[in-house]
Amino acid sequence: MKSATFLSRFCGILAAVFLFAVAVVIFLSKDAPAGLLSVPPEANALSGTLMDAVCQGDYRTAGSLMYGTPDLGVDKAPDSALGIAIWDALIDSLSYSFIGEWYATDSGIGRDVIITALDIPSVMAVLVPQVQENLAQELAASGPDDSGVYDENGQIHGEFLSQLQHRAAQEILTQGNYVIETTVSLNLVQEDGQWRVLPDPAFIRVITGGVVG
Repeated sequence: MKSATFLSRFCGILAAVFLFAVAVVIFLSKDAPAGLLSVPPEANALSGTLMDAVCQGDYRTAGSLMYGTPDLGVDKAPDSALGIAIWDALIDSLSYSFIGEWYATDSGIGRDVIITALDIPSVMAVLVPQVQENLAQELAASGPDDSGVYDENGQIHGEFLSQLQHRAAQEILTQGNYVIETTVSLNLVQEDGQWRVLPDPAFIRVITGGVVG
């Protein structure tokens, strides 16, 4: 009799604990995005194709996969040694990893992705001091004759300045870690029966190293 009473109370306690746990889960997840039972294969493939294009520096293709086919403005070749160095470092730094499951959004479906990318504004913030330091070293090495540094108007020769900037960028990128990880949401909607990624400013800002968006 005692065993039956104990078992009954024990089961009652377990039931209470279970109901409490369910209540906690419901409370914690009440504001979470609704999960999806199935995801259209086209949408799943699109998200991977988009991120692969980004990591290859193919922003033209990436833009074509977004709603409204925006011109991201970063698929043109840099026209300076500094621009080339920063661009190459950005592309080399890009990688991604999808996390979690697909979920429903107000306009379609979404999934989260961790993007690793060069933080270009942080690089540029330390570029000027580095250029100034390199310039001081060049002037100290050149002595009284600074004709190789300045022109007749007292301005730094364009080619020399370009070399200084490029060297400073290479030093900064080699010596410091300016790569950051950011989690963003890919939000997909249907346009004319095809899935497209919304050009969210936060997403564009990350994939362009913080320059655009």
